[in-house]
Amino acid sequence: MFEDTGRCTIFENRPGFDVLAKNSPDEEIYTTPAVSNGQLFVRTTTALICISE
Repeated sequence: MFEDTGRCTIFENRPGFDVLAKNSPDEEIYTTPAVSNGQLFVRTTTALICISE
């Protein structure tokens, strides 16, 4: 889950919403992330970030 401040909270995929991590690209994010071919694309105010294995 991304906040508009850029902070991303990672939850475990099960009931209870256990927080696994909190990360921040140090930039604001005002868009919805996009998923394609197992990758997550996030647009910040100055960059496009791809998150994948």
